[in-house]
Amino acid sequence: MLMDLADCANNIGITYSEMDSMKKAIYYMEENINCRRQIGDTIGLIVAMLNTGNNCMTFEDYVTADKYYTEGYNLAVKKKQVANMINLMLGLGNLKRKTGKYKEAIRYYTEAIALSEKDGYL
Repeated sequence: MLMDLADCANNIGITYSEMDSMKKAIYYMEENINCRRQIGDTIGLIVAMLNTGNNCMTFEDYVTADKYYTEGYNLAVKKKQVANMINLMLGLGNLKRKTGKYKEAIRYYTEAIALSEKDGYL
């Protein structure tokens, strides 16, 4: 039941994002995150955090994007979710680039490349 609610909240959030309604989009994406936490869907939670971070980047809400990218990345590391770690590093790199922190951006990008090569994603 909560999984269905999480999926619906995610889809509503995406729809509001496409309509350029940031507050409503973030609200529903956070509902998705809350549902995934409640049911213990760790992989879904990591992906929801990545997607919410990406959505925040679209609306130039860099503080919230950083929050979700960082939390998602830490969880992905803990759960050894390499593909998600790479995607979250790319998100963090984009965030740092957009906020003028170019050296940090390059560090995230090069770490993502190294991890991709190490784990056979490249």
